[in-house]
Amino acid sequence: MREATSRAETLRRLDSLLGDMPYTHTPACHLLFDLASARDAPQLVEIACGYGKATAYLGAAARRRGGSV
Repeated sequence: MREATSRAETLRRLDSLLGDMPYTHTPACHLLFDLASARDAPQLVEIACGYGKATAYLGAAARRRGGSV
């Protein structure tokens, strides 16, 4: 149960900081967060164009699981 609370807290914090950024919709960022969180120590590469909103979600997920972006 603690992991779910931690997930919710992390997403709430990121949403409050990045919610109004354009391009990547918040539900898509949540999906990326969940996908990255499903792996142990993920090593992620993100190649994108925009403001880095999705990168913040990927980075938070990777950090929680001992990985990196």
